Amino acid sequence: MGIGVGGGGIIGFAHETVAGTYVVPIKFTPVLSENLTFTPGNQYRRPVRQTVDAIGVVPGNVSIGGTLSMECLDDVIVYFLYCMRNTIVKSGSTNFTYTITPTATPSALPTRTMSITVVRNGVTFGYVGCVVSKLTLSIQNDLLQMDCDIMGLNEASQTLPTPTWPTSAPYGPGTWNVQVPTSSQVFDMDTFSFDIDEAGAAQYRLKNTGANSGRGAQFISMGERTTQLTASRDFLDRTDYNAFQAGTAQSVTIQALRGANNGVSFVLGTAYKTSYDPTNGAQGDIVRASITYDTTNEASGNVFTMTVQTQENIT
Repeated sequence: MGIGVGGGGIIGFAHETVAGTYVVPIKFTPVLSENLTFTPGNQYRRPVRQTVDAIGVVPGNVSIGGTLSMECLDDVIVYFLYCMRNTIVKSGSTNFTYTITPTATPSALPTRTMSITVVRNGVTFGYVGCVVSKLTLSIQNDLLQMDCDIMGLNEASQTLPTPTWPTSAPYGPGTWNVQVPTSSQVFDMDTFSFDIDEAGAAQYRLKNTGANSGRGAQFISMGERTTQLTASRDFLDRTDYNAFQAGTAQSVTIQALRGANNGVSFVLGTAYKTSYDPTNGAQGDIVRASITYDTTNEASGNVFTMTVQTQENIT
């Protein structure tokens, strides 16, 4: 997949047929910020000899890293979910519904890789072999935002793309359905941050590709996954707080819905409150609570499920 941004810039993305082989963008999206970086691990030589200085440098292995921050659009997020360690099931013909299941698997590799194209002040950068090592969904300025921590294999200059911008709308006030526990809607949560951290790491292997080429990572592996939800709620009574003290698990569902055909939602099947901090304000203040939920595998073997409804057929 390919992506582009910059001063008057562009971000576009496309899934790759062969990991690390550049594909021109097929989808573009506006972004709030990006800091994708080419990082070389150069080796400075300091053998024992009559000098106090380094005597040379050997170009080292390279990788791509950085974060893309953007409004969470239902016709964009699915592209990035494909580039995580997920099982994705698609149904429907008019309204395409994607069910994302993070099935426990011995595989350390994401489902797909993408090419990301970034245009900064008219200069085009092509990042290849990119995957999402961490995904965060959160409320920022009343809108649903997603932050994608990207890891990639290498970089190459590419031609300037011509973007076609999406027309889908972000999710904001009036689109929320929060259930704690699931099937019991509540109206006392105003912010949350849902983090899926796959512990990605660039993997290098010995290769005969020439001293100045082929220095990119061989692949990106995923480690042990950590899933966490932090939220702010009104502290209405001690019922939920007592459940926290007792170590009682509960299911949490958060949905952002815009009509019957567009939506982004996730369910934590077995969530444990690992911290529950009520505020201690002045007389008459609203009492608030900052809560952290950690997840464990439920009976199906999953720590969460996600559902995305969109009008776009993403293959």
